[in-house]
Amino acid sequence: MREETETVPDLTPRAPAVLLFAPGTEVGKRYEIRSVLGTGGSASVYAAWDRDLKRLVALKALRHDRMTETALKRFRREVAVARDADSPRLVRVYDVGEAGETVFLTMELVEGESLRQRLGGEPLGTSEALRIAREVLHALGDLHRLGIVHRDVKPGNILLGAGGLVKLADFGLARHWDGGDTRATETEGLVGTMEYLAPEQALGRPVDARTDLYAFGVVLYELLSGKVPFTSESVLGNVVARLREKAPDVRRANPSVPAWLAGVVARTLERDPGDRYPTAGALLADLEACRATRVAWGRRRVRGALAAAALVVAAGLAGTFLSTRSLPGSRPVPLQLRADGAWGVRAVDESGKVLWTRSDVRDPTTITTVRTEGRKGFRIAAVTQPNRLVPADDDTRAISFLDPSSGRSTESHRLVGGAQFFNDFSDRFLVDGVTAVDIEGDGNDEVVAVFVHNPYFPSYAVLFEPRSGASRVLLASSGHARLVGAFDLDGDGRRELVFDGPNNRMGWMSGVAAIRVPPLVVPYGARTDGSLPGPVSSPDTLRGQASTANLLWYALGPTARHRTDERASFDPVSRLLTLFVNPSRRVLTADGFAPGETVSATAPERQAARNRAYALLRDAGQRDETGFAADGLALARQAVTEAVAAGDEPLTEWSRRVAGRIAILAGRASEGEKELSALLSTSEAAPDIAYEMARAFHLAGDTGRAARWYGWGLSRVRDQGAGRTPYQFLEGQLFALVEESSWAEAEQALDRFEAAFPLARQTPVYRGFLRWRRGERTDLLPNETRSGDDFGKYWALEIRLASGEPLEALTRDLAAERAAASDTRALLLSLSSEVEARRGNLESALAQAMAAWSEVRGAQRRHPWARAHAPIIAGRLARLSGKAVGERKASAK
Repeated sequence: MREETETVPDLTPRAPAVLLFAPGTEVGKRYEIRSVLGTGGSASVYAAWDRDLKRLVALKALRHDRMTETALKRFRREVAVARDADSPRLVRVYDVGEAGETVFLTMELVEGESLRQRLGGEPLGTSEALRIAREVLHALGDLHRLGIVHRDVKPGNILLGAGGLVKLADFGLARHWDGGDTRATETEGLVGTMEYLAPEQALGRPVDARTDLYAFGVVLYELLSGKVPFTSESVLGNVVARLREKAPDVRRANPSVPAWLAGVVARTLERDPGDRYPTAGALLADLEACRATRVAWGRRRVRGALAAAALVVAAGLAGTFLSTRSLPGSRPVPLQLRADGAWGVRAVDESGKVLWTRSDVRDPTTITTVRTEGRKGFRIAAVTQPNRLVPADDDTRAISFLDPSSGRSTESHRLVGGAQFFNDFSDRFLVDGVTAVDIEGDGNDEVVAVFVHNPYFPSYAVLFEPRSGASRVLLASSGHARLVGAFDLDGDGRRELVFDGPNNRMGWMSGVAAIRVPPLVVPYGARTDGSLPGPVSSPDTLRGQASTANLLWYALGPTARHRTDERASFDPVSRLLTLFVNPSRRVLTADGFAPGETVSATAPERQAARNRAYALLRDAGQRDETGFAADGLALARQAVTEAVAAGDEPLTEWSRRVAGRIAILAGRASEGEKELSALLSTSEAAPDIAYEMARAFHLAGDTGRAARWYGWGLSRVRDQGAGRTPYQFLEGQLFALVEESSWAEAEQALDRFEAAFPLARQTPVYRGFLRWRRGERTDLLPNETRSGDDFGKYWALEIRLASGEPLEALTRDLAAERAAASDTRALLLSLSSEVEARRGNLESALAQAMAAWSEVRGAQRRHPWARAHAPIIAGRLARLSGKAVGERKASAK
């Protein structure tokens, strides 16, 4: 019988003998040893009588000669993970304790044998192998749904009991993969059992569910053939083999294995995680259907990437690995992409030699590999954009296919822009990520590029189709949406794209959009602008050509964090979509609802109710903005009713928040404050709800209550990575206090902010604003008046003008800022009128001042900043008007 290689860190010389407890030995006062079940690299396992539970349990005692800090950590981890993993398919762990020098844990005793003992070096029959495999997959599915990766799946950890019972055991190496702890640490070294290690685990890279599925694939291979796919006399040889070589066909060892099953085994043993099954459920579905489906969607790395990584892993290089081994007409050129400064990429070979650089590619996340019909292997595609914020219609932003050896563009296509769907914002968008997807499952990839506004929140996603050269905007979102997966959610055989990210206009709640992508037939190279279906819009508003025609569903969720590492998986058996967001996860049904909710309505009825709620909320907002808040309140109340009917708790909360805010604006302040205050004690988004209440009071003219609620919300901000930033609360509070000329209170608010957030760097900007706003001269240095947002930059220009700076430099910077600004367009126009007047162009200055005041006056109902700056803008217009009248009178005389 073949022995499994020990977990890698335990590959050290063994003591000549292992001291074992004799039967009858007491461990603590609770347990009595009955027999030895086995010994391993770091622990011995006994059958023991538990005097409290009145049953036999398995007692696992850490060997004295292996009592290391690493071993103790694994013991504690096994207990912690097993307590989280409450499933009948997983061995339960009861307790951990110490007795003298012995550290032990107790767990469920499974009467029977391990799969290692059952195998004995011989294959099992196909039907029995499949039965065990299905049970193991169910166990892994239970574990993965908890966000836990086992990291040591092997026959010795699969226990077989009476009546066909199969249980997965030993969680000493298990980790929560969404908690940032899935790499082997420096003290752990390489973890896992060598014959079953996935390539990424052998390289010490982050692991996830697909890592366990690789190990399961080795187990399945062994069940069918009696041996593992890779063997070597050395650890290094074993690692190199699985990194460089494709796993052998299991039918070589056992010709009776069906072809479809051999295909399943082959896919589980793919070197690249993106080529494996994405979930245990997807693999189980193929086993149940007796089929082997094609590679699931994912950002693909070219085959050979891990082999290239093996050559450089010892040097500790980090980055995105690509290999051009499968590109036609080229020699194998393993390369690695690294960031080249703040903006740019450089490709290096395995020796570290720089092959090429590109200054018009933002970073390695904006490059992907693409499969297209008529070409063998993969192509390298990058979205190119200069190191500047270019307008949406700038022809320099394109998708280019790169020669892997030189980095030169061999083919380029201009991408359509989406800035026109955000008229309130400047057209400054940056590429944020590029992903290859196979929507139709035909082996031909499409490319999705996401662009985000800088420095504000809108984003849009563009789909590029290499076969036609056409591009179209798929999504216009009021938040930084990111593509997290492509899955067939509605069962029509064509994958939907799933985006997730915060929706800033819907209270910073997370918004998950599932979008249908209908086929598009366009002649190659044809211009597609204006002839394509409009993009899906997030449901807070519809702009321009945006629509909901291709929106499968949109689901709100808890307050979202800013993140770049989110991913998703979909189990076609359970029909559950899991979003993994560090440090948590969220599960939705294929219809976009939380599972397990007790709602009498059918899924289509719930979807219809949810869509009606969104439509009512849009109408309520439009009525409120146009001065009909009472009508808007009635619509918002109807939205609450529809959200409740849909069984959608996040949407219900948001509808109540909208209703409370509009009630305050409709003159029903006590009713609105009561509604929102009730939510403060039950919602995780209490600071954001307080901000919304403060803003409503602010716009209603009750600046005192507004300032208090801004301050209350600021004092409750705990997680600065989720929801509104502390600066937004401070800014709102200062605007309210400035409006009522409470200068001393405003300074005190700034003092409290600095004490609460000592690392905040923008407080000098706000102090400069207060001094300028009350007409005082400020001695702030230019570098202290710089800020990343529009207001800080605007205030800096006003302060420079007030300090008497020469107009030439000021005029140049003012023009640049007017081209890039979003929130401060009217304020900058007013400032421009002052500059024009000082240049002697009074008539032009007066026209600008009048236009600026018209915009600010109209914005006072919608934006607190307009109320805080209105006296400055109105005063400037009055002064320029008086000056113009005086000049006209003088001219008439």
